[in-house]
Amino acid sequence: MVAAQDGHGGAYQRLFGEISAWLRRYFERRLPNGEVDDAIQETLLAIHRRRHTYDPRYPVSVWLGSIAKRKWIDQLRGMGRRPTEELPADLSVADHEASVTSATVLQQLLQELRPVQARAILLVKVQGYRRPSVALDRTFEDHHSSLSLISGVAEAPLRSPCWRA
Repeated sequence: MVAAQDGHGGAYQRLFGEISAWLRRYFERRLPNGEVDDAIQETLLAIHRRRHTYDPRYPVSVWLGSIAKRKWIDQLRGMGRRPTEELPADLSVADHEASVTSATVLQQLLQELRPVQARAILLVKVQGYRRPSVALDRTFEDHHSSLSLISGVAEAPLRSPCWRA
């Protein structure tokens, strides 16, 4: 802190990086997630404005803690002043059954393939890569045969709760 007060830019940048990490831990334990970043920014701004008040004879942690505590209280006061919106009692949530079922079936289908084939399908069809053969060091034909195999299995009628007979 003393070097930062003397105008050393590198020390100032390093100090603020360390302070930011400490403030994040401090506010995450005390504030809701949506308020943490605002509290950190307000505190960093206050530290910057009041850096000349730091006395090197005392630990930085005491000075920093008192500023953080005051900003925490300010943030709590601000949260109390903001209007909150009540959620309606009949709030509905979308049904995720189809997504869960699809993911389960896909996982079962992929388990039938060799790991390399399953990885290629995940890269191309799920994650959107264009050329899994480069990433996996495989040929296009190997990838194409994987897709054909899984397509044939997926189109077969389900005869039991487990998709295999």
